[in-house]
Parts: sequence; structure tokens; C-alpha cells
Amino acid sequence: MKVSLPPYPMLGECYRELAVALGTKNSNRELDRWAREGDFDWSLEARLKNELIVEPLAQKVGMEFAAFVSEVCDWTCQRHLALISHIALDSMTRGEALSLLLEHHLLPGLTAFLINLRKGIDGPDLNTFIHPDQNPLDVVFCWLENCLDIESSTIAKHFYPTSLGNDKNGREALNRWRDGSKDQCPDLASICAIADLTAKKYPDCNVEIEHLKAWLLVARMIIKFEKKHPDLQARVFQNIANGVPSRDIGYELSIANI
Repeated sequence: MKVSLPPYPMLGECYRELAVALGTKNSNRELDRWAREGDFDWSLEARLKNELIVEPLAQKVGMEFAAFVSEVCDWTCQRHLALISHIALDSMTRGEALSLLLEHHLLPGLTAFLINLRKGIDGPDLNTFIHPDQNPLDVVFCWLENCLDIESSTIAKHFYPTSLGNDKNGREALNRWRDGSKDQCPDLASICAIADLTAKKYPDCNVEIEHLKAWLLVARMIIKFEKKHPDLQARVFQNIANGVPSRDIGYELSIANI
């Protein structure tokens, strides 16, 4: 018999979704158990956040980005736990509750994350990056081409000049990421390889390599989230266009639960 899920997603579920989207989950069984069984061990939150989110990002992307993501995780978890503690959604199914939580809690949080990230580090135009008609990865590569002063849509040829062997494979992979074919996204290792190649071929470029890696990784995250929650980009784009309107989350949830 299938057990009904609680209305609120559990912290373990949230961290698993984030780790999968960032490509840092690997095959961590402890995280899977936390997501499956709930908060059976409160020490897991800090430890698994560091092991699966903060440490990989610090090592592969940079300390600045890792610290920023860590702060956002803490802030989001505090808000999430406050909602669970003060507003029961016992009359709602997981699907009904998740729709409201996305609209009034999680998507505004993602919007704030993107706005504050763009304020903190250089990167592509945010409205273009999150536009529902755009592939965020392609937008980041367009921004990089502009920074490197090379013709649009030619970076694959600059990085991989021949049509043989590793160059051929690298060029084809980069072009697939840009056009979104087969729902392919670069993993964290591939993102680091692209950034290292940029630094090697353009040592005098004015792009901070950590910033490039951060935006490529966030683009991957957006694409992964969009696949699970269609129209996510459109809804975040609308939030930005509306100036991230303030919401009384507690009121919205309480009314819906009556």
C-alpha cells in the first residue's frame, strides 16, 4: 500500500532536488533515506548541506558562490520550517500544497536568489537569462562570446578548432547544450572544463572564471527544475517583471487550507 506524502515537502526532499539539479548528489544513500523517511536525524541538515552542496561548490566553483548558496539554503530552510510549524495543511494533498508553495514560497525565493546573485557577480542580463523562450545555457555562452569579443554562436569553434577526436566531441557536446537537444546539460566537471578552457585560451579576458562557472551551473539548475516544473522560467520571469511582489504566505496557505 502506497503511503500518502505529507503536504509539505520534507527538508531531505528539498536538498535532494537541489543536489540533483546542481549535479552534486552522486549516489549518497543517506540523502535518499533522509528524503524518503523525513527528519529522523536533525544533525543531517548541516552535515549533508556541507557535504553535498557547500564543499563541492567551494572546490569546483569557488568560495564566494558556495557561501552565497549556503546562506540561501539556510534562509529557505528557516522559512520552510516556520511554515510547517505554524500552518497546518492537513486538508490538502501534496499536489495541492506543492502548487501553492511553489507560487508563494519557492518561486519567489528562487527569484530573489537570481536577483541577488546578479547583483553580487557579473553575468548575463537576468531578464534574458530567465526568459521562457530562452535556453539559459545558451544565454550564458552568448554573454561569454560578447565578453571575449568573438562572433555570436562561434565559441565552440574557438574552443575546439578541429573536427577530429576530442575537438569533435567537445564541439558537439557544447552545441547540444546550447540548443537544448535531447535535454542535455553539462555536469559539474564539464562546466569546470569549459571554464578552464576559457582561462587557457583567453588569459587576458575580463570574465571572472568563478563567475562563469557559477552562471553555467545556475543555468543547469534552472533547466533541471524546469523539466520537473514546467513554466517555472515563465513564472520566475513574471516575478522579476512585477518587481517580486510581496506575498503574505501564511495568509495564502491558511485560506487555501480551509
